[in-house]
This record gives sequence, C-alpha cells and structure tokens, in this order.
Amino acid sequence: MFTISFVNFLQVGLLTLSIFGILVLASFRQYRQICLLLALVSVASIFNLLEELDITRNLYLVTPIFVIGFGPAIYLAIKGILGDKLGWLQLWHFLPMLAALPFTRYPEAVIAIGTLWRIIYAALSLRRLFKFQKEVMQQRSDAFELSMNWLAWSLAIMTFVSMLNLVRLNVQPLISYSHNLIGQGISTGVSLLFFMLLIRQLIYQKDALASLFTTRSSEAKGESFTGEKPAHGLDTSSHDNDHYGQIFGFLSKEIQANDWYQIPRLTLNQLSELSGLQPREISRAINVTAKQNFNDYINHLRLEDVIRQMDNKPEQSFLNLAMAAGFNSKSSFNQVFKRHHGMTPMEFRQSRQG
Repeated sequence: MFTISFVNFLQVGLLTLSIFGILVLASFRQYRQICLLLALVSVASIFNLLEELDITRNLYLVTPIFVIGFGPAIYLAIKGILGDKLGWLQLWHFLPMLAALPFTRYPEAVIAIGTLWRIIYAALSLRRLFKFQKEVMQQRSDAFELSMNWLAWSLAIMTFVSMLNLVRLNVQPLISYSHNLIGQGISTGVSLLFFMLLIRQLIYQKDALASLFTTRSSEAKGESFTGEKPAHGLDTSSHDNDHYGQIFGFLSKEIQANDWYQIPRLTLNQLSELSGLQPREISRAINVTAKQNFNDYINHLRLEDVIRQMDNKPEQSFLNLAMAAGFNSKSSFNQVFKRHHGMTPMEFRQSRQG
C-alpha cells in the first residue's frame, strides 16, 4: 500500500505542465529543444511518481540520472531558443546521464555528481545568455523584446535551490521525515514555478524569437548580406576616428532621410543591405562616433520621432506614434522611453505641458 503526499501532487502538476507546454510550443520551430527538455521533465516526473509510490523502487532506481540530464537539457534548450545551430552531435551532452544508469544503487553519489554537473551547465547557460544580450544590443533594434534577463535570474535561483537540495539529501539521516518532505516539496515547487514562467514567457516572446530564429537560419544558409554592394564612394580602407566619423555622417543622413529607423525589428544586416556598408563598419561607426550600440542608436532616433510627432500631432496616442516610429509594442516602447528619459511617456508629456 502506498502513501500519497503533497509532493506527489506537485509532481503530477509538473507532469501536466510539461505535457501542456509541449502541446502549446511544438508548432514553433524555435522551440524544438524546449519541447525535448519538457519531454525529459515529463519522463522524470513519471519515474518520480512511480518510485515515490513504491511501484518501481524495488525493481530499479532510475530518477537519480535525471539530475545529471537536466543541466545539459536546459543548456541546449537555451541555445535552441537563441537560434544557435544544433545537430545530432549535441546528444553527447547526455552520455554522462546514460553512463550513470548502472550506478543508481548509489543515489547520493549520482545526485552529487548530477548537482555539480548541473552547476557547470548553469554557468555555461548564463554565459551564453549574457553573451546573447550583448549581441542583440549590437545587432538588433528589438533587443528589449528579446531580453532573457528573466531566464538568467530564474535559472540562477533554480540552480541555487538544487544546491540546497543536495545538502538535504546528504543530511537525510539527521532530519525528520516531515522536514525532508518539505525540502523535497520546495525543490519540486521551484521547478514547477520555473517551467511555468518559462512556458509563459516563451509564448509571450514567440514573435520576437521567431524573427530571431529566421534571421539566424538565413545567416546560416548564407542568405544574409555579403558586403558586395558599393559603399557609395566612402573610403573603407582606414580605421581611425575620422574614417568612422565619415561613415557615421553618411549613415545618419541616409537613415533619417529614408526613415529606415521606422522599419520594425530593424537589424544590423538589414541596414547593411540598405546602405551598402559592411555590418562591422556600421557597428563600429555607431560605437565610436555616437558612443552607443546599434539598439540604443536606432531607438533614440525612434524616440526623437515620437517626441517630434507628439508636438505636431497632439491628438495621436503614444501607441500610434510609437508604432509609426518603428516600435513593435507598447511595452517595449515604454521600456525604451523610460530608459532614455528616466520617466514614462505620460510623465514626459505632463512635464512639457507644465
């Protein structure tokens, strides 16, 4: 006869959530790796339930190996979200998990190795997320819509909880059953919250991430701009400040004359195609001359447009003006506006009227 605890209900919730996530996200190409992660969570939840209810525990203990597998699965899922190219060779990341299967009769040792493995992969995941944030700020005007700070923080918190859970497992003989159950419940509950947040945010950011995925896929196939267009008579052989000042002067004039900044989700490669300049020349010219990254520079032009139109068309709403200037959503516009001006658009308008 088995005993049901509140932890089992959390495990059922995690299993249900994982299956729901797969059903919702499976239709999006950029979420294939996420679906594989959720499939692993589903399988782990099933084995957890079977073992917690003493149905399979006496046959063979399986669940410790999933502690080793979650780190690589999360890491590869993050790379997939960010548009990194992944192949079948990436499956080698799961070899340690399979290699640990014959040794699950020593669960404490397997879980200890798994926790260390998880910390290593969490560090790799965080490094990739931070690198990604720098990349999109230099290459895309919709960087705020692609922000993964929420994922970095939630991953760090879940890894910390995993470390505490390892301590709990090592001191199990010294604590009561109820305290041990609470610790297990907290660990499972944090995982449940993590995947709830993950699925919610991926649904919310699906359009921006789809755009990123398409861009990365095109670049991988060699469809992005190759730099063969003429540079409009500009000398690109020098690399001093005067050279970049000349490029920036030409670029700034062209962007504003043609309203290129109004193109939604404008990227560095798109601007390269439009201007005939090399992406690296554009990026460096903006960095050196304007002292800004690509994202800040383009969004600064958009904000100037909004403020200018705000005076010329006072009857228009901020949202209409923002969309016309190239922003993709009200939330991204508000975030960029506050970052540049230190106040909300409404507060800014009130300050000008006062």
